[in-house]
Amino acid sequence: MKKALQLLFLCFLAVPSFAQTCMPDTTVVDTTGGLGVIFPLPYDETTMTGGLEITACQGSYYEQVFTAKIPESIDFNGFPLGIDYMQINEDGVLNLPDGLEYVCNPPDCIFNGGEFGCVLVYGETNDAVGDYDIKLNIFISSSIIQEDFIEPGILFPGEYILKVEETGSPDCFVVGTSNLLSENLAMSNTPNPFGGYTQINITSGINQEVQFQIHDLVGKQIHNETINIVEGENIIEFDGSTLPEGMYTYGIQKGTEVLTKKMIINR
Repeated sequence: MKKALQLLFLCFLAVPSFAQTCMPDTTVVDTTGGLGVIFPLPYDETTMTGGLEITACQGSYYEQVFTAKIPESIDFNGFPLGIDYMQINEDGVLNLPDGLEYVCNPPDCIFNGGEFGCVLVYGETNDAVGDYDIKLNIFISSSIIQEDFIEPGILFPGEYILKVEETGSPDCFVVGTSNLLSENLAMSNTPNPFGGYTQINITSGINQEVQFQIHDLVGKQIHNETINIVEGENIIEFDGSTLPEGMYTYGIQKGTEVLTKKMIINR
């Protein structure tokens, strides 16, 4: 029964962006032993894996995407157990710092078996520095179960701890900005974290030739190309499948002016 419930829970997780939507990372593979796809998994204290790696920095934009896919049915004691859907209840993401909210894809937060989906937690917080134990209030419907659950919990042990830190702390370095770029560009990437491809979305109020760059956290340049940003929406598809796991910065540079964001590769 627990195995069946675990599978049903997977459809919730599916999480970042200025467009207030998300795209599931369809390159994520099953790491649950055949139960389905979920990313990131709750933090496991025994293996020290999973959990939330992106820190929410006071006064700065934050986003976290959860991705999930469950099968339409699972083998339950030798019999197929059909999965109808899982729904995130109203006020379904619990213990979020003030200023953060969430949206789902699909927008009604109802996830059907066999389909990828995602949830985006996003916003800007000035809430107190500390650890916030994020929980999901979900409703599961299958051929034998219709019940509410708070997860991580009985179905998926572990925890999602969201850290809020002050700007200038080690995980909240101040990114370079300029009047030209910071006042005319909005930039984000989805999914984030990601395992293979991510889509970098740039909303621009200007037409400009700029350098698009990616660096690791020690400052080594991973990627550099000249691109033409046009007024309106711009999309850059980036393949990070050959890069090691970890945190990177991506940014737009024009002369000495730089606008950067953080992204995480995690498989």
